[in-house]
Amino acid sequence: MCKLHLIALGAAIANSTMYFLHCATFSFGSKLVSDGDMNFDDVFKIFVVITFAMITIGRSMAMIPGYAKAKQAALRIMKLNQRQSKINPHDDSGIILVRIY
Repeated sequence: MCKLHLIALGAAIANSTMYFLHCATFSFGSKLVSDGDMNFDDVFKIFVVITFAMITIGRSMAMIPGYAKAKQAALRIMKLNQRQSKINPHDDSGIILVRIY
């Protein structure tokens, strides 16, 4: 299977997740309302909470690759800061320029 097909499949699943969530929430909520276990206001409140939770999870999952790159960059910077310099700044030997043109 081509890489493009996998990307398209992943995008299709990601885009359809919210619709499946709406379907499952309202179908189970309608069963609870018809049985008299809940009223519609409570079902709708739970629906809103689940929807916002899914949006938040989706946004945080989108930041995971950026987090991994930032962590690697920070580790490289820390390694660079701990590296010993090849030039000794306290050594007075060598050529000293008297005049710069």
